Amino acid sequence: MTSVDTSQMRPLADAGFPLIPLHPWNRTSSDKQGRDRKDGKRPRDKDWVRRPYVADQVMAEAAKTGINVGVRLGSEHLVIDYDPRNDPTGSALDELILWTGADPLLWPAVQTGGGGLHIYLAKPPEVLLIDSLEAFPGVEFKTRGRQVVAPGSIHPDQGRPYEWLKVEGVWEADPDDIFLGLPEAPEAILDVARRPERSIGAPVEPGQHTAEELADMLGALEPEDFQDQAAWLALMQACHHATAGEGRTEFVEWSTGDPKYAEDAWIIGRRWDSLDASRADGVTYRTLHKALRDAGREDAIPGMTGDAADDFDDDLEVDLGAEAPKASGKPQDALVAEMNETHCGVLHGGKFQVFMMEHDDAFHRDVWVPYSREAFAQFYEDERVPLPDTPRSKFPSKADVWLKSPDRRKYRGIVLDPESRRENDAKLNLWRGWAVEPKPGDWSLMRELIDKVLCDGDREGARYVRRWIAYMFQKPWLSPEAAIVFRGKEGTGKGTLARALMRIAGAHGLTVSSSQQFAGRFNAHLRDVVFLFADEAVAPTDKEGNSVLKQLVTEPVISYEGKGKDIVPGRNMVHIMMASNERWVVPAGPEARRYYVSEVSDARRNDRGFFGRLWKQMEAGGYEAMLHDMLAMDLGDWTPANPPSTSALGEQKLMSADPLTQFWEQRLARGDLASLILQVDEDVEWSEECDQALELSPAQKTALLDAAEAFVLKRRALATKVSHKALLGAGRCLGLDTTPRRRGGSERRWVVPPLAEARRRFEKHFGLSAGYFDGED
Repeated sequence: MTSVDTSQMRPLADAGFPLIPLHPWNRTSSDKQGRDRKDGKRPRDKDWVRRPYVADQVMAEAAKTGINVGVRLGSEHLVIDYDPRNDPTGSALDELILWTGADPLLWPAVQTGGGGLHIYLAKPPEVLLIDSLEAFPGVEFKTRGRQVVAPGSIHPDQGRPYEWLKVEGVWEADPDDIFLGLPEAPEAILDVARRPERSIGAPVEPGQHTAEELADMLGALEPEDFQDQAAWLALMQACHHATAGEGRTEFVEWSTGDPKYAEDAWIIGRRWDSLDASRADGVTYRTLHKALRDAGREDAIPGMTGDAADDFDDDLEVDLGAEAPKASGKPQDALVAEMNETHCGVLHGGKFQVFMMEHDDAFHRDVWVPYSREAFAQFYEDERVPLPDTPRSKFPSKADVWLKSPDRRKYRGIVLDPESRRENDAKLNLWRGWAVEPKPGDWSLMRELIDKVLCDGDREGARYVRRWIAYMFQKPWLSPEAAIVFRGKEGTGKGTLARALMRIAGAHGLTVSSSQQFAGRFNAHLRDVVFLFADEAVAPTDKEGNSVLKQLVTEPVISYEGKGKDIVPGRNMVHIMMASNERWVVPAGPEARRYYVSEVSDARRNDRGFFGRLWKQMEAGGYEAMLHDMLAMDLGDWTPANPPSTSALGEQKLMSADPLTQFWEQRLARGDLASLILQVDEDVEWSEECDQALELSPAQKTALLDAAEAFVLKRRALATKVSHKALLGAGRCLGLDTTPRRRGGSERRWVVPPLAEARRRFEKHFGLSAGYFDGED
């Protein structure tokens, strides 16, 4: 039978680490939804953060009863907790360590029962760290207010023990030496995980409650009641303020109690972490208190039971979603001000509608969603506003109060107007600005990626890409009339630039992976999109998708249609970037000039170290620096409408060409025109060494026509027979010509240039690189 090994805990106890009792490793319980929950990693006592424990007593209890044991961390401790199950790349921890330049041989580490690691380090107590970074999935930085399962305990899922790790040449720290002091965390790790400084001048000091108090308060609320994005976000901000950021674990655990978000712990944790740099004058702990009072659970507020609860006016409106502005003292004034943050009335398409700000889970952004007046009223029918000297039965609903208020937010139409032109002042402007503030800084690795990888050393191409980006940021209201396409193998980084631009574009960026997401009938979600990243989204054979794509690239005005809504025209501000592994990406005609197509270099393929450093640089101010430099770039009267021609575009044209052109391309590649007509005339030569044109007799033309028909039939490309005229027309691109009619003759002869000349002409016609056919013979 698996049992707890307290000898593994002794080095930590001797070093003075507080050990705390957890539940038995195989204990399970049920949450509010009736789902089984494994408790082996959970503290047994609600006040474990502050309760004094004696390490020897905790270990004795563990040896006797089989409970797991936790290690309570202080501000001077840092445990790097790595869980490979949350790391799709499998290399996040390796990249983090490599960045430091430090030798991890002397870092004490515990191999968790789930296959992860707990690495124990020391840090200055005054250095505050965030819990996680998007660039390092699966890695958490745990310090004061957190606990980790102690070595010698048993993993509740795997049934395997947590053990000190000792691997020669990799992890050689002796746990018994911990009492001498933990190794100092490298400055590079502290820099990357350092929590941004808080804004000063907060009207209410944060940290009113401990993490365990937050757990009790959240236990009085049902997570399903907060599925509205705005309400959930306001509550998260309130909990963050209430605990000064220390209630992360408790809030994530409570949020994932909703089955709808049971698998979103990592995402919720990242949202929590992002609040560390938020404004200090936003939502406060009072919003949490109000949520409890609205739920009839003010008894769950510490210090708010009995007479203390009676000190509050039943009609007092506390901030919900934002600090209430100073008002006249009427509860409805604060309510209207609060609802104006996420609601507005709009006269749109001849109808009055209420727009509500909601989170779009499909595209991961906040958007305005229109509702009819009736739907809006029904939604808030059950939420009544207490008014002085008014019977409870006549309390108005929130919708009634807001709709009748002269201070409600309202507009005469909607528009996306980054210029904020005066003629649109009365309209709801969907433009919300870029997601980061421009600041000088370093984004050199992204520039290197553009220059050396995405554009494969093509200076003209790299200059065009940078200018295309600058044009979008400087003039988002203008269509570039050209799209950028990166084609390359998996792992080359062809989507890296687009993901960075998505981060900067924020609410005005959209990533699609299917043409249905932008080419379907209902496309109202494109109305506020400025940057569109089509990641393997469009197949060249998708006629409808490519038709819409062409409109988005070239048309100044496009039509938008929402489900059940009228079609309305609007300015086209979409800037399109595409990435694909496929050889054929876009259907480019012979005269196509609206695409910059680049073949991505393999130089950084699967180079996790490089991309790790790149994302670290971007997270450390690179996004802001990139936007700063793009806005500062002098474009003059330059526009992106005429991208440089590339061999990669030529290949797209060739793959998009008609089947007879592809027949001629195959002849040039194989140099086998002579072999196709040997059955008619053995005295035929057509090779790179021969500089004589080839004049085809009527019989040879017929043999060539038969070969073309067989080529087309094999590909099922044409429903009709191939004509001499069609085959001749397709061959013009390689210099195929005809002789004058001979006296007494009824048919012209065809003249095919020498193979070398025909190849060069074909390359020039399609914009292929010189030597495209080299080595084909």
